[in-house]
Amino acid sequence: MAMIVPTCEQELKSLYDVIMRLQKGEAVVSISFGERSVSYSQTQLASLLTTYRVFHAQCGASLGLPDLSPHNAVRRGPPARFRAGF
Repeated sequence: MAMIVPTCEQELKSLYDVIMRLQKGEAVVSISFGERSVSYSQTQLASLLTTYRVFHAQCGASLGLPDLSPHNAVRRGPPARFRAGF
């Protein structure tokens, strides 16, 4: 029996979904494709992000998923100040 191999786009979408669920606080996330099932935990988030970046470089533009590279992270400045009495 031939094993079903996911496409780059399918892998990227699965990785993105897992990363988002882990970042929202889920302790363990499981994904399945065909007969294969894998579970990921919070401790694997850094490795998942690295893997995501590799897949995103190969096929991310076609899906419109965000680039999760650290240099694309939003940098927040100090809080705005309010001055009364113009």
